[in-house]
Amino acid sequence: MIENLTRAEHEVLLRQDFAAFAGRCFPDLNPQTRLVMNWHLEVIAAKLMEVWQGKIRRLIINLPPRHLKSLLASIAYPAWCLGHDPSAQFLSVSYAQDPPTSSPAIAAIMLSPWYRRQIFPTRLAPHRHAVQEFITTRHGSAGFRPPKNDDGRFAEFGSSASRNQLVGRRELAQ
Repeated sequence: MIENLTRAEHEVLLRQDFAAFAGRCFPDLNPQTRLVMNWHLEVIAAKLMEVWQGKIRRLIINLPPRHLKSLLASIAYPAWCLGHDPSAQFLSVSYAQDPPTSSPAIAAIMLSPWYRRQIFPTRLAPHRHAVQEFITTRHGSAGFRPPKNDDGRFAEFGSSASRNQLVGRRELAQ
């Protein structure tokens, strides 16, 4: 079906359909592997869309390793949301002391020619391309902070984001 779309129709699809957008991100991050969409990926994408729309306030995705949870929820979703709202802020928290690969992967997607030239006008600020954190030209951000102590207590983010903020959730204007 996607093969029959014009370039303009495909760009609109990627802007509006998160599952299609996530599918487009996959080959950039896994060039040697072909993605085969499955029902569980469609369900995750639909639930993340409900988070974006404000219908779901909390979402836990429990699947075994290697089921593309990180691609959808930690990489493609922030990149897609920052494309729609360059002022959105995301924070990736891990139990491990090493930074996850999500921040550089999000930046790689956002710096790709297909994202920048065809899908979204969002730009990364040139002075903030760190491995653990980056910001957009509209002060949106995505970053990583490991736990402060060995007991796993959350460390301060160090930007304008508050610890108490539910990061990644868009507050709907009322």
